[in-house]
Formats: sequence, structure tokens, C-alpha cells
Amino acid sequence: MALESTLLLVTSSKETVTAVSSALESNDRFRLGEVCRNLTDLVPHLESSAPPAVMLDIDPEPTRVLTALGPISERFSSTRFIVLSESLKNELMLAAMQAGARHFMLKRDLGSELGSVLKRLVTEGVAASPTGSFVATILSGSGGCGATTVAINLANELHLLASQPALLVDLDCSYGGAGTYLGLAGEYGIADVLDRNGELDPQLICSTAREYSQGLGMLINPMTVNPRAPGSLDYARLQRAIGVCRQSYTFTVIDAPRVAADIAAQLVGASDVTLLVLQMTVKDLAMARSTLLALRDRGVSNDSLTIIVNRYQKRHAMLTLEDVRKTLGDVPLTCLSNDYNSAIKGLNYGQPLAEAASRSVLRRELRDLATKYRKQYLETNATLSGGTYGR
Repeated sequence: MALESTLLLVTSSKETVTAVSSALESNDRFRLGEVCRNLTDLVPHLESSAPPAVMLDIDPEPTRVLTALGPISERFSSTRFIVLSESLKNELMLAAMQAGARHFMLKRDLGSELGSVLKRLVTEGVAASPTGSFVATILSGSGGCGATTVAINLANELHLLASQPALLVDLDCSYGGAGTYLGLAGEYGIADVLDRNGELDPQLICSTAREYSQGLGMLINPMTVNPRAPGSLDYARLQRAIGVCRQSYTFTVIDAPRVAADIAAQLVGASDVTLLVLQMTVKDLAMARSTLLALRDRGVSNDSLTIIVNRYQKRHAMLTLEDVRKTLGDVPLTCLSNDYNSAIKGLNYGQPLAEAASRSVLRRELRDLATKYRKQYLETNATLSGGTYGR
């Protein structure tokens, strides 16, 4: 039997102590040692014992705690810090990684996930952090607005620009349009990843993904696996699955055009960028407004998303960009031209625009969008890894 590793916990919450102790109760590899009330109390223990990992409760003052963590994690670089929180937000995740944390974990997942997280971080030495990876989620204002076209081409353009592997994840249980678009089929897909009883790991993701081309893979939807009797998706392990996708591919693009608001909020929290695609119609604006309000009720601010106005045309349009802003509020906007012929050409040929219409206006605009997000990925990765780009 391997020797036990003693872990430290920083929290003033009795409930968190109980949850961590319970999660480690049956684990013969790790045990809970000292419980420190704050980071000041933690430092002497780090100086004397050099524990392999520290679990840090950042509630109820996450900003203050993460600010204090930065110099400590830099000084004790061999210790892996696991941040614990009640909520998962983009800004908190980024702040945690910038402060030197190796993993961000929801407290409610301690019982089911802590053992596997510690195994990866401490035993295997693999960081399950966003460092070196980028996730984008594509939501839709309505059916047929072009969200799947945006998702497929964004994933492909990111792959081509960076010469790094990209993964497309199809969460569209209604049509499974991404798989159909690219002509992909198979017996396994994202449902099998989410349903897996054992550990999720990069090997599982890579072996389950269907390959469209070298460097562009896809986790197909149940509708694509078996259109006559498609299964459903169990979203309970969605956060964990996205984390493993980050470990497996440099870029992950999630096509999620018809998910419920609770799932959409989870996706926003787990993604570096979230795009809400719509057309400039009354129906799309109404549905997009309802989506934004539902997300706001779940703690997601408008500035966490970008509106993609698809098939935009200045002339002969019944609505204007000003109408969009008045309806949806202060949300960043990006427009994609009404290049219908190129979009249909890609769909009919079953190819990304880089192959079907490489010189089209729409392809150029999607490539510009990918360039913007690749730059964001590089800047974030430089911050998190001290200036080293790539994986």
C-alpha cells in the first residue's frame, strides 16, 4: 500500500471541514491533517511540512483570499492549491488560476470528485486547470440561426490558426446538427462520456471523439449515434467532462443550441467565452432576451456573453443594431455578414468554410473571430504559465 499523503485545509467553516473529512474517509492515499482558519495560519505549516496539496476555501471573501494566495503559491511552488467555492464564475476561476491555484472545485462536488482530483494533481502530477487550454460555448437565439455553423467553423479556424488540436462537442439533443453537417457517425459520443461510472480522463475523451481531420475531433450527440432511438444526456458530470476536455485538447468548442437555462449557466461558468448567436428578427431577440434574463437569475452577468448577430445586412433590414441593444441591454455585439451562399455551400458539401468556401466573406469573418479568441488564449496562457505559449 502506498504511504498516505497529509493534506491541509484552510477554512473557517465547520461544514467545509465535515465535507472534506467525509470525502477523504474511505481514501487510503490521502488524509486530512491540520485545518487552518486563514492563510496567515497556513504559512508556518507550509514552512515546516511542505504538504503536497492544500484545499483553500475562498468563501465568503473570494477576492481578498485569492489576492493573498498569489505570493504564497509563488513562494511554495511545489504545493498544489485546490480552491473550494460555493459558486463557479469565470472571473473567480481566472483569478484563482492567476493566483497559482491548480484546480477550482465546487464544494457540492467534494464527495464525488475530490479523490480523483487529488489523484491527478498529486499522484499523477497532471494539473486540471485551464492553463494551456481554451473553451468556447455557442448558445442560440432560436432554431436555424446558424449557431452550429459558427461552432464548427470556430473550432476549425482555431485549430488551423494555432496548429493545435481542437474538439467540437455537440450538445444538441434535438438534431445533432454538427455531426450531420460534417458527416460523422459512430457508436459512442458525449453521452457515453457523461454516463461513465468510473473516472473521466483524457484517454477516454480522445478515444471517444470522432476525427473529422487530423487535429479536429468531435464528441457526437445521441441523435447522431442513433437517430431512431436517441438517448438523453446526463448533465451531472458536465463540469468534470469539460475539465477533462481541457486536458485533452488545446481548444474545445461546445455547440449547445437548445440547452436548459441551468445547463447554459454551467457552460458559461466553465467557458472562457460564450457566444449567443441570433438573427436580427423579433422572434430571435425575444428568445435571446429570455435567455439573458434566465441566466441573470442564475448569477450570470451580461458581460459574460457576446452576441453574434448572424446574417447581418445593413440595407433593407426591418430591425437595426440599435434595436438589438435596446432589447438586450449592454451586451458586446459582433456581426457576421449575410453570406448565405457560402454557408449553404459548406452545409451541402459537409465541410468547414476553410474547405468549401475558403475566400468567402463569412469564412474571413469567422477566421477573424478565431484570431481574436486565439489572442485571448495566448494572453491568458502567458499569464498563467509565466510566459510560455502553447501546450
